[in-house]
Formats: sequence, structure tokens, C-alpha cells
Amino acid sequence: MNKNFTTIAIVLAILFGAAFQCGKEDGGIDSDKNNESSDSSTETNNAGSGKLTEAIVKQLITKGQEGAIGTTGPNSIDVTFESIKFGKPETPSEQDKIDGIRSDIYYPVRVKYTVIQHYTDSDKEIEWYDDCKFYINSFGEWAYTFTRAG
Repeated sequence: MNKNFTTIAIVLAILFGAAFQCGKEDGGIDSDKNNESSDSSTETNNAGSGKLTEAIVKQLITKGQEGAIGTTGPNSIDVTFESIKFGKPETPSEQDKIDGIRSDIYYPVRVKYTVIQHYTDSDKEIEWYDDCKFYINSFGEWAYTFTRAG
């Protein structure tokens, strides 16, 4: 009985270990932040991914735009990305730290996109051109700050 229990325990440990083993996906930019991640959680920006991809950029910016949906905002939105350009990783300045970047490194990204806000009686189209700083927050999730580029 004791031998069977030990065997079952070992098999379960191996199965759970395999189920929770995280591997890196190909593509994107590697994070040098000691395997930590940044702000905002979703399927594609899980903690420990360590890579910034175009999909993560699109997902977080779309999620940020969806914050306008509500009783006084639009009923829904559509976001169309025209361009996404990745810069070289940089070290945050003191001002970046004041602005909320709590990471040893961030990834500059220039994004041009269009948001169509759908209201009950009309639509409103807005073009955005943002310089973003993507980083991994203290929760191990991707996050970003931005300034309007034009």
C-alpha cells in the first residue's frame, strides 16, 4: 500500500510539473528583467512570457480604448492598426519611474491606429499616433505608458 502511494505521488508530481511548465514562444523581444513581466493581464501577456509581441501591443491598446465604452461613452469600438514599430530596449529615466515604470527596462513602440466609436445615432473616427513604453510590472504582466506622437 505504501509503495503504491509513493508511485502515485511521483506520477502526479510529474504530471503536474509537465502541465505547469512554461516555455518561451518564438518571436518578439526578449525581456532582460530577470524573467519578470509587466502591467495588464490577458491570455497573450501571461507572466513569465518575457517577450513583447505585436499581438500583446494590439491587445493592450485595444483594451485601453475599450475603457471609454459605457453609459456616457460609445456603445462599442473598432480598433484598426496601421503600423507598429519596435525600438531598442531602454533603461527608464527618473521621470519614467515617476510616471509608473517600475522595471529595469522598457521597450519603446510607436503605434499608429484608428478607433471608430459607435454611438446609437452615429460613428466617430479618431486617428491616434502614440509613442508607447511597454514594460513588465510588479505583477509580472505587460503594461505600458504612452504619449501622443502627433
